Amino acid sequence: MIIENQLVSIIIPIYGVELYLKQCIESVLNQTYQNLQIILVNDGSKDKCSEICDYYAIKDARIQIIHKQNEGLVNARKSGLAIAKGEFVTFVDGDDWVGENFIYNLIQPSLNYDIDFTIAGFIREFYGKEEKILPKFPSGYYSSESLVKTIFPNAIYNGIFFQHGISTYVWNKLFRISKLKQFLSLIDKNIVMGEDAALTYPYLFNCNSIYIIDAADYYYRQRPNSIVKSVPNLKFEYSQLSLLFKHLKMTLPDNLDFDISKQLKLFFFSQILIRSGGIINSDLRTIPFSKISDVKNIVIFSSGSFGQHLISSLRKLNHYNIISWLDEDHIESQIFGFEVNSINHILNIIFDLVLIASIDEDYTTNAVNKLINLGISRDKISRFNLNINQIEKAIIEIGFDLNTFNYKDQIYAVL
Repeated sequence: MIIENQLVSIIIPIYGVELYLKQCIESVLNQTYQNLQIILVNDGSKDKCSEICDYYAIKDARIQIIHKQNEGLVNARKSGLAIAKGEFVTFVDGDDWVGENFIYNLIQPSLNYDIDFTIAGFIREFYGKEEKILPKFPSGYYSSESLVKTIFPNAIYNGIFFQHGISTYVWNKLFRISKLKQFLSLIDKNIVMGEDAALTYPYLFNCNSIYIIDAADYYYRQRPNSIVKSVPNLKFEYSQLSLLFKHLKMTLPDNLDFDISKQLKLFFFSQILIRSGGIINSDLRTIPFSKISDVKNIVIFSSGSFGQHLISSLRKLNHYNIISWLDEDHIESQIFGFEVNSINHILNIIFDLVLIASIDEDYTTNAVNKLINLGISRDKISRFNLNINQIEKAIIEIGFDLNTFNYKDQIYAVL
């Protein structure tokens, strides 16, 4: 028997997702835990999302709709929260979907413990291929003391560069409404990059207790437009990072027993590196890969976000010959128009050096091992070389103040 004495509000921001919205709404309606308020926030979508929302509102009285002009994700979430009535709130993106026990698994700890935050895993789905991603901390209850000793010092940076202890995402988490209203209200509508981090971390660091579960009932759909990275307007992206990190610096507590500014800086560095492709100030001497100064013909391994930005930046420099681009998921990359080959293709080409285009240490180590197993000499493999002092110097040179995260060429989004 399922005990349903707590109303849970689910906020679904919607924009341009008509192809996926029916599956999303149906999955929420089919929850085993039924005591729900389902808030559909149509953020001025120009496709058929409005009609889809209206159709489902007629079918189920638990659905409430907000039709509004497009003002971005932050304002859509605020609009939904303004009418939320549940003691607990979660979010679902309109192009994702959830398993039938999504809410049941999230709410169970709150029925037994007085907690502020429940954190779950999720499943990343890409063209039918699913990857289960569980929280990095063991499941269970974390008291205020455990948070201070275990969670907080490793939440934003867990000791491995580019890895969080607690993921930034809001949709695999359950929030207490009173605290959520406090921290969502603080987020500037001009923040259009890192909206999840802007909420998750300030909220987390002000919790008295949390519960981590090993369930993964949320299906995060990676769509083509979320995978393929266009050549960025770096000034705009740097401006957005400035807004995000100024917000985090302002809202995170400064009375902790560890240096949270170090966590923030390393998080910031990773975001700058991704968006610049590692070439922060167009200076060949600062390219963050070992052995690259003495070679000409290179191969890029990985067509992820960092790989896309790296290859774009290298082409702009017009100094290296990019012989080939490789990825294990080369079929998916080819679907999106990338000239990416399988990793076995490396056996058929002549090159000086292969660059592992990732700043994730675990991914890089696996990639190196796969190349060595193919017979590639370790001397011809270059991994990302994390030189914090060099990165910091380059970031300052492009106009950032690393004490305040101010950026000299600030640009604001037009909403």
